[in-house]
Amino acid sequence: LLWVISGNQANGPPNIEMLFKNLTLSVFVTVILIFVEAVRFATTKYVYKIDASLPFFLPVPIGFGTFGSVNKILSPLMDRKALYQITYAGSFAGLAIGLILLFGGFDKSEIILANASMTDGYKVNLGSSLLLSLAAKSFFGVEIGSGHMLSVNALTFAGWMVVLITSVSLMPLGELAGGRIARAIFSRIPALIINRVLWFTVLALGILHWSGWLVFAFLVFIVSYGHRTKVFNQISPVSSWQKALGIFMLLFALFVLIPLPHSFYRILGMHCPYL
Repeated sequence: LLWVISGNQANGPPNIEMLFKNLTLSVFVTVILIFVEAVRFATTKYVYKIDASLPFFLPVPIGFGTFGSVNKILSPLMDRKALYQITYAGSFAGLAIGLILLFGGFDKSEIILANASMTDGYKVNLGSSLLLSLAAKSFFGVEIGSGHMLSVNALTFAGWMVVLITSVSLMPLGELAGGRIARAIFSRIPALIINRVLWFTVLALGILHWSGWLVFAFLVFIVSYGHRTKVFNQISPVSSWQKALGIFMLLFALFVLIPLPHSFYRILGMHCPYL
């Protein structure tokens, strides 16, 4: 709702048609996110018989209105394998649904200038994500220049929002899904090092680049402080294929969240918008 209101205020007087359009999209994306968290909660509560809280969505008064969600596992777990299995299910479902919607609508998308007028659809910044940049470049096969954006329909945009929000929750930080997956697939010391490095990176980005990361760090700290999922057996590792899948999901989230690096523009035949 915050995303809907802010989107309309930015365009001047309230536009009823735009309000309904954005509200419809918001409801659709919210339903997908709730479904993803329901998968995670059901896996925890009913498949593995582990007591857990309902998910708490981390609010932010800009963008789409949330950084993702986190829940608390209230019962101790037997081993790292259990921690991995109850964590990755929801994240995998979110990425799968989001990617299907995103790439399923690429054939109905087009590359436009940022200032081009649009009567329908949504604009996405092509340089905002390494994944999105490479996907658009490979699909359209044209030179993407400065100020170019991707015009997508509502379903494709919803898919991108789901992928983006799920990727944020996959950051190996605190009690986010990524933090739990990192603790499950790595031993305690490597997971701790990754966690500390990422905390420093997020805080640095918040100070130097975008203050929203400071809000994100604060919310994750509040939710995670004083609570760490207890695992009895820290020695027995997860299987090799589970470890490989976990690492892939963490790297994929990084692939989604990192903007297109400066040096990649020339390699990919794309004009760098920062020059």
